[in-house]
Amino acid sequence: MTVPKETTKIQEKRKEFSFYASPLSIIHILGLLVFSYLIDYIINSFLGTSHRYFRYESAIPYIICGLIIVCLLRKKRVEIVDNHTINFYTRGKLKYTNTIDNLLYIRCAGQGKITSSIVFVFSDKRIRLCMPLVMFSQYFKLYELEKLSGYLRTQFKLKQREHRTIFGVSKYVFTYWNPEKDENYKIYSESKGRHVC
Repeated sequence: MTVPKETTKIQEKRKEFSFYASPLSIIHILGLLVFSYLIDYIINSFLGTSHRYFRYESAIPYIICGLIIVCLLRKKRVEIVDNHTINFYTRGKLKYTNTIDNLLYIRCAGQGKITSSIVFVFSDKRIRLCMPLVMFSQYFKLYELEKLSGYLRTQFKLKQREHRTIFGVSKYVFTYWNPEKDENYKIYSESKGRHVC
């Protein structure tokens, strides 16, 4: 009788963050609101200004904008395996995978402790995770965005550096750079945030 060989399976160390996110940034939402006001203006010009319609007129742009935001919300998951590989999932399907070595920086936008978006910038791709309902975080516990950005900063010792734009240094956008990507940061600073390679 032969005894089967014992196979030792190496346990992978995984850290997961699940939340709802949208591809819309604050600029997209403002543009969407302007577009909604144009639709409201067109509807108003066709229907005329009756007293009954006037009561609901101002709510239409916000309803249109809110419906589009809700329709674009997707369940996202960011998975960090063995402190080396980052996997991005949308609705349970793997959409993108890369390693920490290829991460140039993460860009966090927000005010105070509230972060409304994170952009992961790799050498070959940018991944944007925006949270349009972050202002209602006390009512909807939908996001783990703060935990995700905090984990990445501490675990991989990302350095906080100034976020440069063509208008100067931003007060509400923060970049956290991979410490091994100093050459890329020089290019980023000289091009005022337009290029990293």
